[in-house]
Amino acid sequence: MATPDTSSSSSPSSAPDTGEVASTSRLPCVVIPASWRGWSLLAVFLLLIALGIWPVIGWVNQQSSLWGMPSLILWSYLIIFACSGAMLLGNRLLPDEEDGAPREDERASHE
Repeated sequence: MATPDTSSSSSPSSAPDTGEVASTSRLPCVVIPASWRGWSLLAVFLLLIALGIWPVIGWVNQQSSLWGMPSLILWSYLIIFACSGAMLLGNRLLPDEEDGAPREDERASHE
């Protein structure tokens, strides 16, 4: 009777390859901005995060109303639209690819 080959990595009982173990135990890489545009967008996003934390919301959550809405609702609308604007600004300011190549719509508009 022939004995099964247990040296292949496809068998479930074999130990995983060391390359697989190293890739699963690596921490994610942190991307640091390289230009003034990247740093300014990072500052905008950090400011938006700071404006949405609980102590700031506690200051805004008053009994006053403006245009018939409580101030907390207006603050949440401001945060939502500011986040959307920051993401739109990030898409416009930063290149789409790492090598700085223009996007497809920009190529078509220049031709």
